[in-house]
Amino acid sequence: MNKHIKILIDAITSQLDGDPVPPATSKAFVDVQNAIASLQLENKTNDLRTLGVLSMGLLIDRYRGGIAAEQTMHAFIAPGRRQ
Repeated sequence: MNKHIKILIDAITSQLDGDPVPPATSKAFVDVQNAIASLQLENKTNDLRTLGVLSMGLLIDRYRGGIAAEQTMHAFIAPGRRQ
């Protein structure tokens, strides 16, 4: 995987997990800035498509987990009732 894509996917994952945005002067913040700039400059369709697909995969995974947790909670609170 392209190192710039990995940096961005890791940053997106961190934000979805509720981590704070790193300070503007931190290495993590600068790495994200550089990764974005590099992908924009290179403008490779394959890399941008990969970033998009991986980003959507993260969202789908998080939503799926949220739905499963909600269904479990409903089953615990009101067993036998249909959702």
